[in-house]
Amino acid sequence: VTITGFYYQYMVMLILIFSGMHRYLIQAMVDAYDLIPIGKAVFRSDLMLEPVISFLSSYINIGFRIALPIFTAMLIVNVVLGILAKVSPQLNMFAVGMQIKILIGLAVMLLTTGLLPYVAEFIFTEMKVMIVAFVEAMMP
Repeated sequence: VTITGFYYQYMVMLILIFSGMHRYLIQAMVDAYDLIPIGKAVFRSDLMLEPVISFLSSYINIGFRIALPIFTAMLIVNVVLGILAKVSPQLNMFAVGMQIKILIGLAVMLLTTGLLPYVAEFIFTEMKVMIVAFVEAMMP
């Protein structure tokens, strides 16, 4: 995992703790044991298929939402550096481009950090929906 991946992971975990979502997750596990006693779970694949597909699509959606701003900024920087390399071939775009990419990447990370609470809220809402769907699918 890259440094930025760790950064986003730790930020979402901090938001998870600050918002009290960890208490909801622990309570959901306790309630799941009340609803589904140990050894009494029934795995109904027909009811579990839709939540699993929904979870996987949400997982990909969340990943794109987090990575898209940085990907877009790096694509624009690469296009600009390519045009500059064609316009002035005497400049070493590799040496210049590395510093520009790092600077732009850090700036985009700084700007997108403000969006993390909204992404975390979306993640937490999806977590709640998935927990309820999985428990309902396993109830006897």
